[in-house]
Amino acid sequence: MSVILFHHTDLDGYRGIFRDGKIKESLSDGADAAFGQGVYLTALGPEWSAKEVIINNWGEAQVGISQYVRKVEIIIQVSVQKQNVIKAPDGRDIYIHKGEIPKSAIVRVYSRDDKGIACSFRSMSSS
Repeated sequence: MSVILFHHTDLDGYRGIFRDGKIKESLSDGADAAFGQGVYLTALGPEWSAKEVIINNWGEAQVGISQYVRKVEIIIQVSVQKQNVIKAPDGRDIYIHKGEIPKSAIVRVYSRDDKGIACSFRSMSSS
């Protein structure tokens, strides 16, 4: 059974994903891997504001910090197998996918405009 989730990243991350053909795991020794190694996902998609996603993913203290605003400028919708995903234990809407996610699992890509509104800019079914 598959589940639809979202990976938020910046423009450089997006370019790397399409260059490498996969969404790479955050390593457990990195700052973006609070719950261990894996690809970090959320059910918070393009209809959620950048501020809401930042609070969910990194905490209220990070709102307005440009580094975190950039990390939600691209929203990648993926379809992954439910058995490969575990929910983070702290109550936030965070899921960890064990293993890299291939580009073929990407359903759609959204980009936020200057006002933080997400717009679909690439449907993977048509590429």
